[in-house]
Amino acid sequence: MHGILEAFEGELERRIGELDGLDERVRDLASSNQNSGPTATQRQVALLAKDYANLLARVAAIERRDAATETSNAPQMEDHIRALEQATTDMQATIIVLQNGQAALQDSLSDTIEDCNVSATAIREELARMSTKLNLTMIAAECANTGGHGVGEGIRGLLNLAATGKKPLKCWLCQGPHRADACPYQSKLSAIKASIAQEEQGCGEDDEDEDCAHKSTRKKRKEYLVKWKRLADDETSWEKRY
Repeated sequence: MHGILEAFEGELERRIGELDGLDERVRDLASSNQNSGPTATQRQVALLAKDYANLLARVAAIERRDAATETSNAPQMEDHIRALEQATTDMQATIIVLQNGQAALQDSLSDTIEDCNVSATAIREELARMSTKLNLTMIAAECANTGGHGVGEGIRGLLNLAATGKKPLKCWLCQGPHRADACPYQSKLSAIKASIAQEEQGCGEDDEDEDCAHKSTRKKRKEYLVKWKRLADDETSWEKRY
């Protein structure tokens, strides 16, 4: 029994370690997704935005100069406008690439987290099965220690102990939710004990009175009463233990 318990404890510790590792991995992935620095694509978008702002500033400067000098720099303006259009196109393409990359990254992260959660659920279910198996092993050992007396009640009591920590009250006289010593039919137990005492003092197996017609009946009644007394002793022993 000690070896079985040690094996269960070792397996439980291993599974709990795996579960903790999965939880930590999920936290790391979520944190990395939130706190990671700018990617190469994000840096490229930032540079394009800066170039775009510079081009706009240059166009505005040319317009102000033309207004001040009353001259025209249309060819130069056209070049800048074409550059602005190209920069806008490049920026839009880069933004699309960035959006697709973020979507792919989010999908990958979601899949990884889902896989971790599935594994964690499987481990938790296995831990629950192992806990149940351990409880049943302990119940079997406890029943073996009872010597065969009150085994059925012992199993029910231990199952309830495993689930709630409390033994259910069940009277062996009337099956009510109370102990036998508080049973309203307690007089029945007293009558059984009194009958046993009378039988032990009265006509028994060793009587030499052959004219005792009810000798066989008394013998059977005594065996029946002794059986009930043993049940009462088993119940009393169980109540004292719990």
